[in-house]
Amino acid sequence: RYSKMADSATKLYYFTANGAADPIRFLLFQNGVEFEDIRFTREEWPKVKEELGAECTFGQVPLLKYEGKTFVQTRAILYYLGAKFGIIPQGAEEEFNTSWYLDVKEDMLQSVTKGFHGSEEEKKVAQEKLLTTDLPLFLKGMEEKFNADGVTDRGYLVTDKPSLADFAIICFLENLFYHSVRKERYSPVLVANAPNIAAWLDKKLEEFNGYFTSKYRPPTTSG
Repeated sequence: RYSKMADSATKLYYFTANGAADPIRFLLFQNGVEFEDIRFTREEWPKVKEELGAECTFGQVPLLKYEGKTFVQTRAILYYLGAKFGIIPQGAEEEFNTSWYLDVKEDMLQSVTKGFHGSEEEKKVAQEKLLTTDLPLFLKGMEEKFNADGVTDRGYLVTDKPSLADFAIICFLENLFYHSVRKERYSPVLVANAPNIAAWLDKKLEEFNGYFTSKYRPPTTSG
């Protein structure tokens, strides 16, 4: 339950879900930044937004308070922290590959969210299309690039070390395909359409087990 706590140097505001704040939490954690992970329900959000006031520029979260400044907009926050921690893309090719994965993730997310709107029948139809058409399309495209770029041997999506794309994609795929409420139906779709990415994801979750079993990754009902 949301409660306003004592001031700390770094605060991250988001709903009681992993969602858009997940790669930000992951990035902060991996770079040794202790932060106050402020979560709240949809019902509590109006109160939180009122307390944040003008800091909440577009009335949206995630919102990060870091080193005395306030930041909004998910990708902008990731790029800012990436620059602070020395993992910003270097050169046109790295920039393209990073943005490619971030854009594909957003396209996949838009397809996923369609399954949560409308009547029960409409949601059922949308989720069936997601599992049989949309996700396979995206996953096969990702697998093709993943293989062409030699990611299995290199270890990471863009270079030979973790990039912003890795932080975002690992969180997104884990949350979408391995969350307890979806795993039984969704994980076979990942394995069938992107087997090398599935194997890579398992290795990355083991590599970064510290974050995925940390206090910043508590169980959620929706993801």
